[in-house]
Parts: sequence; C-alpha cells; structure tokens
Amino acid sequence: MNFYKVIKENMIVGVCTNDSFRRYQSKHRIIIVSDSDRVEAVDCDGIFYHDTWMADSCFPCETASVIQITEEEYDSLRSQLYDGDIPDDGSLEEEEPVAEPVEEGGEEVRKTAAQILQEQINSVDSQVKLAARFASV
Repeated sequence: MNFYKVIKENMIVGVCTNDSFRRYQSKHRIIIVSDSDRVEAVDCDGIFYHDTWMADSCFPCETASVIQITEEEYDSLRSQLYDGDIPDDGSLEEEEPVAEPVEEGGEEVRKTAAQILQEQINSVDSQVKLAARFASV
C-alpha cells in the first residue's frame, strides 16, 4: 500500500492511500476505484483532488499536490488532521515557516493544516489580549 499527503494552497488538507484512487467510468457514468495507471483523482474525505501526474480528469476535481509519503508520516499526519492529536510540546512554535512559493510536489511544505490553524489561534489570542489591554486604559 502507498500513502499520500494532499497539499492545497500550501496547507496539508488530508492524507490518503492508493485505495482512494478514483476515475470516471464513462460507460456507466460513475466514479469508480482506480489503479495507479489510470487514476484521475484521489478521494479525500469526499473531496476529489487532481494532480498533474494523474490522467486527465473527466469529472470536477480540485487541483492539489498529491505526494507519496512514508507510512510513519501518514500515521502522524492522520492523527493530527482527523483525531485532533496536535502536539502540545512547543513544536508548533518551532516549525519552520512555509516557503513562498512552494514548488508543485516540493518537500518544502512542513506544516499541517492543524499546525497552521494553531498558529492562527495563537495570533488571534495575542491580538485579543492586546485589544483588551488598550480597552482598559
């Protein structure tokens, strides 16, 4: 089994396996499970994502990078994205910033969607505290 991460707009939006490969069957006009030779998209939580290495898609898909990863990285990302198991050891603050622009299929993307969300929460929290301080003056 192969494991993949799905990156859209510099964020990891999901993980999947080759069991999530899909293609359109025109004979019956349905989307079916696909092998790696004819895959048109991956089904990640009900959203279809298409990458340039895949066959042309005959059904609506979102464009994203679908990159093969190790099983260990898959397990880690899956627990962060779906189980809410975000590490609370300070590693979110130590993570390197996402490089701009990220190359298609590049390994420079290091943050998960959960990590970026945590950064946004921390930023809003600091802004609220600053506003509260000015409001009390």
